[in-house]
Amino acid sequence: MSNMIKLRCNFCNKEFFILPYRKTIAKFCSRKCHYQWSSLNTKGDKAPRWKGGKIKHSNGYFLIKKWGHPFTNKNGYVPEHRLILEKKLGYYINPKQFDVHHIDGNKTNNKLENLQLVTHLEHHRIEHNWKLINGIWWKPCNFCNRFLEVEKNFYRRNGKTSQDPHVSKCIDCHHRI
Repeated sequence: MSNMIKLRCNFCNKEFFILPYRKTIAKFCSRKCHYQWSSLNTKGDKAPRWKGGKIKHSNGYFLIKKWGHPFTNKNGYVPEHRLILEKKLGYYINPKQFDVHHIDGNKTNNKLENLQLVTHLEHHRIEHNWKLINGIWWKPCNFCNRFLEVEKNFYRRNGKTSQDPHVSKCIDCHHRI
């Protein structure tokens, strides 16, 4: 025991003894202290590989690490555009009820003036070039390229449509073809 060196544990501050060859690497009195210290000091911005908590998802959106947010993905990230709009509105946006639309179509442009809160149905219509005119939705015909009021000019998908239910053709084009 005469050749042992006395150190203090970095976690519990207890004195412990080690052999001289370990004096530069020994920092804890036990594995328990090392694990407890690690669990407190290597998470989030204290982690050695921390990159600021902002990543770019494969679908083009920026994601932010947000602990305690009710709508994080399985890795604890929330789309940045949602966080920006939530901050302005003052409440969380439920992704099962609402979408955040990028007005200019650029998924990385998360300026507040470029973000719009819409329902899933509205977002689908906007993304498929529908127009809202005086509170009425107008849809483009994929054949004649005219914008027509949806309710009067398109077949519904209840069996009265063409062979392919995903083709959007107006009644006039349906009768012509």
